[in-house]
Amino acid sequence: SSLREFLQFLAKSKDFNIRSAVTPTNNAVSCLTIHKSKGLEFPVVFSVGNDRKFTYEKTNYLADKELGFGFKLHNKIMLEKFNTASFFAIQNKQRLQTKSEEMRLLYVALTRAKERLFVTVDSKRKALPPEDAECYGDWLKLCLEKTDYKKADINQDISNFETETSVRKKYSFSFAEEQIIENIPLRVTVTELKNFDEEMETPNILNNDIILKYPKIITNENLTGAERGTALHNFLQHCDFKNSLESELEKAENRTLLNKKQLSVFWNSNLCKRLSSNIIQREKQFFADIKSLDIPIEKYDKSYLMGIMDVVIYEDDGLVLVDYKTDKAENEDVLISRYTKQLQLYKSALEVIERQKVKECIIYSFYMGKAISLSI
Repeated sequence: SSLREFLQFLAKSKDFNIRSAVTPTNNAVSCLTIHKSKGLEFPVVFSVGNDRKFTYEKTNYLADKELGFGFKLHNKIMLEKFNTASFFAIQNKQRLQTKSEEMRLLYVALTRAKERLFVTVDSKRKALPPEDAECYGDWLKLCLEKTDYKKADINQDISNFETETSVRKKYSFSFAEEQIIENIPLRVTVTELKNFDEEMETPNILNNDIILKYPKIITNENLTGAERGTALHNFLQHCDFKNSLESELEKAENRTLLNKKQLSVFWNSNLCKRLSSNIIQREKQFFADIKSLDIPIEKYDKSYLMGIMDVVIYEDDGLVLVDYKTDKAENEDVLISRYTKQLQLYKSALEVIERQKVKECIIYSFYMGKAISLSI
């Protein structure tokens, strides 16, 4: 879904409570990267991970605006690589730039503390000249050797401290209905939910058997009905309803897979005129909290429903939901009984997302060449 729809979802959801990452008034610890800590101050700061080496780009070629390109040479006989002079020059320049940026970041880390600063450095690390440093620890060790600092007592008696096992035992827990929760999917598609019966009983959506098909060379002759339906949906997703059908078919790469007779009937229909004269959104994806939908599926009230709507028409007096169908149905009743529940889910999700009423739900049957309005 779009960013706007996602923000609307967050605003409406009670499960999300957006707070500031830093809570100076609370008794809390903030774990931040150096980048995230820019502009912030804390009473006590622990700077850790200072012995992690700087990372440099590993590649067979380098580029620089001033020095040009540098490549590694391959000796195919000796199976060795050699750095050229230009590669060395660009590499040294880029490493100096990286170290300069890392030094600025280290300055940020060391200036966040108001009262106390704790720095972890490997005591066995030898001090190196600044230009030869491989990590923050090299620079810090060089500074610490010229400063009166206090080393951590690694022989301190820790018998009174809680062990990892005791901490895990103290704070670990399990849900009262953990077995039930494990069997409830986080995300459910409309296709999985549309099969629940007239009494809206719990659908069987936990059977995740997957049947794989053998690959085949797709030709115009061996396409299945589903594949032709996909080709038609792809065309309708990108075509311009304001233009003539002939001009749009000329631009379509899959025009040989399309039924021009069915498209011609659709192009001259009243529904197509509504599509061309109003604001529409095609292939509208959604991700909605099932609890917020007006459908009684209590077992899955902690799950999220996801799906894709073919077309939404934004008319002045409300929304119109359109779903394309290519099924070979002999009459309207077959399609109505087959897809009413699917359109009910789409309608509920759309009203929650857009905060508007859906005034009409339409199934357009390309096989019958007509639009079917549902009473939902």
